[in-house]
Amino acid sequence: MLYINSCEYPYVPGQTIRDYIDAPYAVCALVNHAVCPLDLVPKDGETIQLLDVNSRGGFFCYRQTLILMFLTAVRSVFGKTKCIVRHSISKTTYCEVDLPPALRTDADRKILAYMRKLQKQDMPILRSSCTTEEAAELFLQEGDRSSADAMRHLGRDTVNLYQIENGHFHFSGVLAVSTGCIGKFDLKKYKNGFLLGYPNHESGGKIPPFDSAPQLSKMIEQYSLWEDVLSIRNVSDLNNHIEHADIFDMILMQEGLHEKKIAGIADQIKQGTPNIKVVLITGPSSSGKTTFASKLDIQLRINSLTPIKISLDNYYLDVENALRHEDGSFNFEDLEAIDYQLFNEHLASLIAGEEVEVPLFSFEKGRRLPEGQKLRLAEGHVLIVEGIHALNEKLTSAVSDKNKFKIYISPITDLSFDNYNPISPTDTRLIRRLVRDFSFRCSSAQHTFDLWPSVQKGEVKNIFPCEKNADVVFNSSIIYEFCVFKRYAEAILRDIGRSSRHYALSQRLLEILSYFHAMDDYKIPSTSLIREFIGGSIFG
Repeated sequence: MLYINSCEYPYVPGQTIRDYIDAPYAVCALVNHAVCPLDLVPKDGETIQLLDVNSRGGFFCYRQTLILMFLTAVRSVFGKTKCIVRHSISKTTYCEVDLPPALRTDADRKILAYMRKLQKQDMPILRSSCTTEEAAELFLQEGDRSSADAMRHLGRDTVNLYQIENGHFHFSGVLAVSTGCIGKFDLKKYKNGFLLGYPNHESGGKIPPFDSAPQLSKMIEQYSLWEDVLSIRNVSDLNNHIEHADIFDMILMQEGLHEKKIAGIADQIKQGTPNIKVVLITGPSSSGKTTFASKLDIQLRINSLTPIKISLDNYYLDVENALRHEDGSFNFEDLEAIDYQLFNEHLASLIAGEEVEVPLFSFEKGRRLPEGQKLRLAEGHVLIVEGIHALNEKLTSAVSDKNKFKIYISPITDLSFDNYNPISPTDTRLIRRLVRDFSFRCSSAQHTFDLWPSVQKGEVKNIFPCEKNADVVFNSSIIYEFCVFKRYAEAILRDIGRSSRHYALSQRLLEILSYFHAMDDYKIPSTSLIREFIGGSIFG
């Protein structure tokens, strides 16, 4: 007997998962907590959950399969032209294709039409397993040096290669068994490339609208130029650098870049005074906001300004008025958990030169203390507000835009495994959090993974929509951070056993880490943002 989506099916030896049930929406399956392709032949008695784009595992499979269809279409329409899958922008994937201007005019229409043809024909996606040496040789024969180099540095012996019509491609994770499994998608021109649109596990089966974030796009372009300066565009370049080059030089260059960017932000704030009175800082979990704020504090003081931190935690509502979830538990994530009207009044009064009494909130008592702290802004004083709601306009609606400077921080890298497998900012932050939670809070990977969906839900609701409000975006990515995290994270992730519901996620992260060479952390300075996650930070 088999159990598929809680229904019983008589076991038939040799039959694949797809043979048992007609589920056109499914792209892969969860079998004993591991993500598997639908052409897997299950064992008698196994429990199977079909996954579609609305699940996290299904979404990853859906996106990877769609990228394969895009690459196949490009090769079929334009031949073996260079194609690079860059990074995510506003819930889409940005790709570049090396085409002469004459062919760019209707390239998006031609590629999209071919992708829809592949979808309609429900073409089988061929999967083959081979050694990394065999894969590297095959990629060289096909003129794909980027993928060949990636194979040489991969920390395992065998890989899966995928093919629809022409050419072989390597992808991390599991892909769908045929092109007909992929439902909705779109392709649009954007700058020098294309945006590949698709549903995600939070969009209810619809393709989310593209929300242009000019500051974010500008930052990504600048980071791409920075990678050119280091001559590091993919993980193979990075591994070669660690093996043969001066690691100290790479570290010092990276630290110098962060200091230069933060000093530049402090200069912008200085130039905006005396109008700028409030600096607002936000970003998703594990972006490095604490270290960034400490470094910005130093640079502002160098510019003869006096930063004064005001904590949003002190404006939480008392326990009897506290916001709660439907299950009765306290909700500290949403804006309504904060007395933002009082916060607005205090900001307006401070900017007007008046004295206010900032409340002091006791988490032990669940209420504000009877007496707060008196505060008045003097000449050269700048308020620093850091928190998940810092860029929410409701929080500072009483303050004129000319008095605010808004900063968004997130680790966004243009680094990729090869030309087709970019590194996800979400995976970067999750590995950062995994290492930090274990190092500072003695939290297991199981506990961190249990909390992560709630963290992401709060980010989608409270942080990401405010990204477009930022005056500047700071990229907290560190080009070698996966090499440092490798030793920490691999040991933590291997504690997740096959019986855990997080097994598939742990295996996917282990696969990501397998691409990187390990790097000793004793060379990392105590002022580095990476120390916020591994320990040893001078900022505490």
